[in-house]
Amino acid sequence: MATKKSGSHKRATKNVLRSKAMLCGAEQTGVRRKATVAQASKVVHEYFESNEESGSFNGNLYNRYDFKPLDAAFHSWYDHEHLTQTRQWEHGLRIIAKKGLHNWEQGFDRAKVRFDDEKMKAADRWDEILANAKNQNQRIFPLIESLYPSAEEFLSSTAMTKKIRPIPMADDLRLSLSESEVEVVREQLRRQHEEGLKDVYERLRDGLSHARKQLSTGKRLHSSVLHNIGDIVAALDGLNVPDEEGKVNEDLEDIGNRISSELLDADIDDLKKDKDLKQAKADKASELVEELEDKLKGYI
Repeated sequence: MATKKSGSHKRATKNVLRSKAMLCGAEQTGVRRKATVAQASKVVHEYFESNEESGSFNGNLYNRYDFKPLDAAFHSWYDHEHLTQTRQWEHGLRIIAKKGLHNWEQGFDRAKVRFDDEKMKAADRWDEILANAKNQNQRIFPLIESLYPSAEEFLSSTAMTKKIRPIPMADDLRLSLSESEVEVVREQLRRQHEEGLKDVYERLRDGLSHARKQLSTGKRLHSSVLHNIGDIVAALDGLNVPDEEGKVNEDLEDIGNRISSELLDADIDDLKKDKDLKQAKADKASELVEELEDKLKGYI
């Protein structure tokens, strides 16, 4: 009986990470933008006395500026909020603690509204976009004209979608893998967790290093100096993913609280006016950087 309880407890422990974190990601889909157009070789041209260009053409179907607002709507969220609020995983997905998932989804929803708005604007000016494409590709346009969709096809194929998945656990694979193979999967999960923690520590260190440099010079102080590190600290709810035992990293939680209370408590305008306060915050940033460097030595 005791053995059964022990086994049940072990299985429950292994699934704690799944109960407290998720995998998430997003992708942008749309119309084909590049194409390779095969054309006759030089030998064939000479044989048939053709005046057409030889070789093949590989390039953009559209003027890239026509899709710039649409791409910006996706990447302004993905490259900043998404990458800041999540930790590296694999297969195009990243990991986030469930505690931070709500904020992540809210950010995605706001970005999707902007994306859908830009998609409709592009569809409304589809004739103009095709005219720009024709002007850009000129002589080869007749060869690629069939590749261009209608405005309706553009709308149906263009989307910004999110992906939220449960974390795969080693116990899920017991029926198909041997115990030694399952242990390999478990070790991979542990390694990914450690690499994720290292990534967060590095982000904090790099942000603090930049703040220290800016605070230590006589150059003009920009508000982004503290905002950038503040964004990372604000995302720690999602970045501090629990381990297999369900425990968050207390050191990471502690240093996040200290950055907030000992560095980010100063107003940027006060720092610009008060040289002593500015130097004190530069010293504090330096102290925190050194602590993070010590933490990172354990991950090398």
